[in-house]
Amino acid sequence: MPRPRRAPRSNRPATGAPARPPRGAKAAPGRPARAGAAAQPPQSRSRAFTGDAARDAVVHHLAALAGRFPDLPLTPLELPPALDARDAALAHAINDAVLLRWLTLDHLLAQHIDGDAAAIEAPLRAAMLAGAAQVLLLDRVPAYAAINHAVQWCKVNIRPGAGALANAVLRRLADSVVPDAPPEPWAGGLDQLPLSSGAARRLRKPVFPDDPRGLLGLALSLPRPLLDPWAQRFRKRMELAQRAAHTIADAPVILNTLHASEATRALPELTPHRVEGCHALSAPRGRLAQILAADPNVWVQDPASAQVVRRLASAGRAPALAVDLCAGLGTKTRQLAAHFPAGQVLATDADPRRLESLRRTFQDHPRVRVLPIEQLVEAARASADLVLVDAPCSNTGVLPRRPEAKYRFNARSLAELVQLQRAICDQAASLLSDRPGARLAYSTCSVEPAENTDQVPWLERHTGLRVTDGVLVEPAGGPAPARSADGPAPSTPDPAQYNDGAFLAVLSRP
Repeated sequence: MPRPRRAPRSNRPATGAPARPPRGAKAAPGRPARAGAAAQPPQSRSRAFTGDAARDAVVHHLAALAGRFPDLPLTPLELPPALDARDAALAHAINDAVLLRWLTLDHLLAQHIDGDAAAIEAPLRAAMLAGAAQVLLLDRVPAYAAINHAVQWCKVNIRPGAGALANAVLRRLADSVVPDAPPEPWAGGLDQLPLSSGAARRLRKPVFPDDPRGLLGLALSLPRPLLDPWAQRFRKRMELAQRAAHTIADAPVILNTLHASEATRALPELTPHRVEGCHALSAPRGRLAQILAADPNVWVQDPASAQVVRRLASAGRAPALAVDLCAGLGTKTRQLAAHFPAGQVLATDADPRRLESLRRTFQDHPRVRVLPIEQLVEAARASADLVLVDAPCSNTGVLPRRPEAKYRFNARSLAELVQLQRAICDQAASLLSDRPGARLAYSTCSVEPAENTDQVPWLERHTGLRVTDGVLVEPAGGPAPARSADGPAPSTPDPAQYNDGAFLAVLSRP
């Protein structure tokens, strides 16, 4: 069983570090619990609770994920219904921070564990990841509160010795940060922990590898199967660092306000985005539901996603019948209906739960019909003027919003996605009418050439269509690496400058 690594302690505790061991801890200062204390057989407990409902929910959720890492499912965090808004926000912040920085936190925890850190059982790893995220990445969370909870959760859900191990490791982790250090730009220092704000926390000693890829991979939680191809595409070190840094951005909530009322656009909580027809929400996210309920013509959508249907509306004939073949939550379905008010829209999704959600969303819409895929294919065969394929993809353009996708990324999964995308496009082409100008729009939220530009020649050969428009939107905004840590303190990234990455290719019938 791994045990906490011994290291000299500073006389001055890190900011927010506990002034004393959490209640119940047995380890003496400077002497973490011995491995033998944590190696006792686990007690028979199932989802025991500490009384901190928010943190309990997060660690239970992460414990289920830790046993599957890196193959993380897209499983939402389930919270107790009675949890108030403040505690719910804390729970989501902890969960999001762990998912976004899993490899980073795992690496930093391993610095304080003797033996094979990879051998730590999933529940204990989950508790320490949640504690580490709070200690290192979240503002205004006292380290003692995070550590106390991890200790108690491990005691009641694993065994007392696991709590002692978590206590010792997390206390040493808290002490590894230089206390009261002013914000500094992240310049790729081996003793710098980059933050989503663009700043960095100074650590007491270098902990990251000195080779560029190893540094970016561990400091920004990017697995090598994803980072290595990026390094081949972005030969300049700063370009690679900038692309990598974007993946830990605190992605803002952005609204598509192109069809919104003037009153909605004038709301003080909305900041105009640099892309016309979009606004960033600059208020607590609890306000979002009120804004959406008050104006049915506004919805959440990143500018990179919004540009797909906007480009379709700016050129070509307005479709009498449009098909959204991979409708998901229905965001682009809603766009199609808004941009083409004289047309009918058919929408479907292969996932039964999303299909049912689509039905509920559009049940009262006079021009949108939601059908199972088999019925839609029969209803629209060779008759659609526009077919949109917002294809399943690797999500590498939206990693700040879908961090679990980066851990699943590898050459095999990418090849499987490419074949799936082609199969969907093959089906989409069968729905197009024979009329000249009928269009197939292929879009992804990926920035991988294999899913984007490399697909276009195949689409042309296989469908007989010709490319008439296309765009690759690179991710922008978020934290950016500095050339030197001696520069001015970094400013918080501007939400009005942020966008995800996306790709669009429009193929038309000659």
